[in-house]
Amino acid sequence: MGRSLSSANSTFMLGAVGVFSDLVKIEGYSAESAWKLEDVTLATTTMGVDGSFSSAWIPYMTSMTLSLMPNSSSNDFFERIISYQDVIQETVELFGNIQIPSIGRKYALENGVISKMSLVPTAAKILQAKSITLIWGKCTVSVV
Repeated sequence: MGRSLSSANSTFMLGAVGVFSDLVKIEGYSAESAWKLEDVTLATTTMGVDGSFSSAWIPYMTSMTLSLMPNSSSNDFFERIISYQDVIQETVELFGNIQIPSIGRKYALENGVISKMSLVPTAAKILQAKSITLIWGKCTVSVV
């Protein structure tokens, strides 16, 4: 059977050092989006006045945005981490993985933090999805 484009059977597991040592399945995404990882800049380039081209690998971070419905039980996970950070006045390191069976990929996420989060959902006709931005120090892919 060939690869599909389904994201329905994908899983995102997340842990938080000192708060959740075991991985927790994140669920309860918005109807239109679960997560998005932003493009990263992998190299820098320059062209000398003589037309000589040069490039260099540069370190990078990966920004990830989650979209959770306000009634998702996974909001409890993030709110508990935020409360703990407020008490200790330090960031909590996150770790986790994303598995996408439809394309045969697993992504390991390391050295992460919560960067931004909607603390209160927007109230419209119905409560709107909450946005959570995570920053990862390392994201590696493996074929499964």
